[in-house]
Amino acid sequence: MSEIEITLKIILALVFGGVLGLEREIRKKQAGLRTYSLVCVAACLLAIISLSLAGQYESDPIRVLEAVVTGIGFVGAGVIIFKQDKVEGVTTAAGLLTVSGIGLAVGFGFYYLASLVVITTLIIFYIFKKLENKILHRPEED
Repeated sequence: MSEIEITLKIILALVFGGVLGLEREIRKKQAGLRTYSLVCVAACLLAIISLSLAGQYESDPIRVLEAVVTGIGFVGAGVIIFKQDKVEGVTTAAGLLTVSGIGLAVGFGFYYLASLVVITTLIIFYIFKKLENKILHRPEED
């Protein structure tokens, strides 16, 4: 993998993570622009390293996927809190898992898939939130 390709992958992961993180930042959620960007870039980095080492050693790039999912599980558990009679942070945790998958997809070269998931995630964050509020007759939240 060339240095140009690596650079483009990292930049794309930064942009994708940043777009989703900005949406969370605007809504004043626990994890925002920097967190989503870091998670996406880190996952991309690990995928790039995994691919690079796969040819040099008897290693399986799939193990990186497992490690990232496990690590994000711990991070996600940290943002889920029980407050009074409700649970908060579940969407943030799911978003972090999603953005780590996007970073892995970019790192492994699945650019179309990563782009599609960014668009899908934005639909979930924006349109589904409005739909939930309308169906459940809740006031519009940040």
